[in-house]
Amino acid sequence: MKLMSKIQLAIAFPAGFLVVVGLWSTWGFWKINHQVATIYDDRVVPLKQLKIISDEYGLDVVDQVNKVHAGTISLNQALSNIKAAQKKIEENWKAYRQTYLTEEEEKLAAQAEQLFKAANAQISEILVALASGNAAQVAQFDGPLYQYIDPLSAKIQQLSDLQLEVAQEERAKATGIFLLMTSVLIVLSVATIVIVLLPIRLFVNRLIVATLRDTVNTVAQTSTEIATATEEQERLAERQASSVNKTTTTMDELKISSQQSAQQAFTAAQGAQQVLQLSHEGRQAVAQTLAGMEDLKEKVGSISSAIAFLNQQLSQIDTYQQVVAEIADQTNMLALNASVEAVRAGEQGKGFGVVAAEIRKLAEGSKQSAEKINNLVAEIQRAFTNTVKATQSGSQTVEEELTGLQNMAATFSSVANAVDEVAVSVQQISLNAKQQAVGVEQVVDEMNLLNQAAAQTASGITQTKVGTQKLNEKANELKAMV
Repeated sequence: MKLMSKIQLAIAFPAGFLVVVGLWSTWGFWKINHQVATIYDDRVVPLKQLKIISDEYGLDVVDQVNKVHAGTISLNQALSNIKAAQKKIEENWKAYRQTYLTEEEEKLAAQAEQLFKAANAQISEILVALASGNAAQVAQFDGPLYQYIDPLSAKIQQLSDLQLEVAQEERAKATGIFLLMTSVLIVLSVATIVIVLLPIRLFVNRLIVATLRDTVNTVAQTSTEIATATEEQERLAERQASSVNKTTTTMDELKISSQQSAQQAFTAAQGAQQVLQLSHEGRQAVAQTLAGMEDLKEKVGSISSAIAFLNQQLSQIDTYQQVVAEIADQTNMLALNASVEAVRAGEQGKGFGVVAAEIRKLAEGSKQSAEKINNLVAEIQRAFTNTVKATQSGSQTVEEELTGLQNMAATFSSVANAVDEVAVSVQQISLNAKQQAVGVEQVVDEMNLLNQAAAQTASGITQTKVGTQKLNEKANELKAMV
């Protein structure tokens, strides 16, 4: 059997004994708590309920009748207060009857209910008198009502006294359970120490010493064998470390050579990348210029279209001006005829003659303005004609420049494609050289790690050898002690 199994077996018995003690303690504490809860729920709370019932009968009901007789309270208010008191009495008595009652309490409660009936009958008559508004009839109950209330209050007091007596009995039971639990726990604790723990201590001591003696003998023999094997591994580790060190030196030289090749390839790739970048920038600049020329071409075309449209509008203005001139001539002729007619009319046509003269002046002014507009339109048309010629010349120039830029863009595109192919080739060469350098560097790192591992292995074997020797010495010392 294993040492751990023996120890677990030795501990299992006292553990089970302690579990039994714990369960017993838990049951005892539950019992005490149950007794305390019984005292509160079945004794303290019912006392409060009985007091409320007694107060409602003795203070509220009787007091309301006295106040009505004295005239200090209205009949309706007394009626409301007595009904509220009846409701509270009924609720508290119902709650009291639902608690745990002893046989004697049941008897007293039954007697109290008989007294309730007599008192409630009197209260019902009082309520009828109050509802009818007959204060004199209510006053008749002041005094005689006590012969029904006082016996009921005395019976409730008996119930309260009995509640206190039963509560004292319950408390005595709880105290007895507590004393019993205390005595049993003391006895079980002493029994645990004397019967269980002392024999277990002797058993465990003997068990551990026997097992420890066997373990020490095994460790001493094993340490001797390990020391012999460690010496052989130390020699092999030293040879391995020497071989790895030589290989690492060769790989370091190869690493330096591959790094130089990778650096040269990287420099060439950077140059090709710069040339490629410049070609791309030139192509972008040409593309931007082409876009600008295309935009300029569209704008010049838009200007030509706008000028042509304005020229058409000026032609329409000239037509309108001619219409205005004709209207002015006709208006002038009409004004002249009106003046003649005004003269013929004599004194009565003088006012009309003045108006005709003014209209004639306006017609002449309109004719002069129309002539000025005609002159301005002619000048604007001449200016538009010159502008159209200039825009046509500009459009032709833009077309020629646009053709040249398109040829230049095609040339840049060809150069960029060629440079791009060269850059890709150089980058591939640089990538291959870099990957080769990285691979060699990884091999060098692994060789360095292997060299370190070999050195650590040799050092660890040496430390293991020393530790094994010390373990052997301690095992012999422990063996002598056991």
